[in-house]
Amino acid sequence: MVLARYPIRASVPVSDLDRARAFYSDVLGLELAEEIEGEALHYRCGEGTWLEVFRTRSGVGCGHTEAGFGVNDIEEVVAALRERGVVFEEYDLGAGVVTVSGIVEMGGHKAAWFTDPDGNVIGVFEED
Repeated sequence: MVLARYPIRASVPVSDLDRARAFYSDVLGLELAEEIEGEALHYRCGEGTWLEVFRTRSGVGCGHTEAGFGVNDIEEVVAALRERGVVFEEYDLGAGVVTVSGIVEMGGHKAAWFTDPDGNVIGVFEED
């Protein structure tokens, strides 16, 4: 209850900031708002939210969704990202729920996932 009215900020660990900058800025098209030299990149995203990409010496790519973007038209966004070289994951989530061309439909929601160069899973979500 205490935090419910505040925006949340996602943080994604990476092993190489230069490689991450090329992916998050050039491929995903995010606007770099601030760089903490050699340590972190802060990206300004929609509706006052932020994505932090930080250099870590420990593990990356934990196998689950680390950050997700809410979009209005998932097919359009997936197509635009594919044009920039993003490869979407294909999943079988069980009970007959599978991705089709990278997109899954679940109870009025659509989702798609891809990985960054470190294997971090990033999601794109559309709600009806």
